[in-house]
Amino acid sequence: MGCMQIKEATTAEEEDQILGPPSKVMDASEHVQHLVYMVKPALEMTLLTQSLQTLKAMQMISRDIAGNQGTMYYVKVKTSNAKMPWLFCKIYEPPTVTGVSPVQLKNVKQVSESEPLATFY
Repeated sequence: MGCMQIKEATTAEEEDQILGPPSKVMDASEHVQHLVYMVKPALEMTLLTQSLQTLKAMQMISRDIAGNQGTMYYVKVKTSNAKMPWLFCKIYEPPTVTGVSPVQLKNVKQVSESEPLATFY
C-alpha cells in the first residue's frame, strides 16, 4: 500500500503529506552508495548514456514514508561523465527489498558541484 501511495502522489504537496520531515544533509552512507549502484541501470536509461562508470554518493537526505512504508533518499552523486559530473538522485527504498518490490529511481537532475543538496519532487 505504501508503494501505491508514492506512485499516486502527483504533486509535491501530496508527496509532502506522505513523507516525513527531511533529515539534515549528511555524508552519504555505504548503504546509500549501494542503493546508487542498484539504480545505475535506471540512471543510464533516464539520462540516455552508458558512460556512468563511476558513481560516488557524496551527500544524502532521508525522509521516512508514513506507515513504515520505506524511505526516500535524496543523494548528491559525483559521476565520471564530463558532460554531467554531478547529479541529484531521488531513490525509493521499500521496507523490504525484493524482486517484486525493488529499490526505484524516482527522479534525477543534473546539477553543478556547488549546488547544495535539497529535497525535490
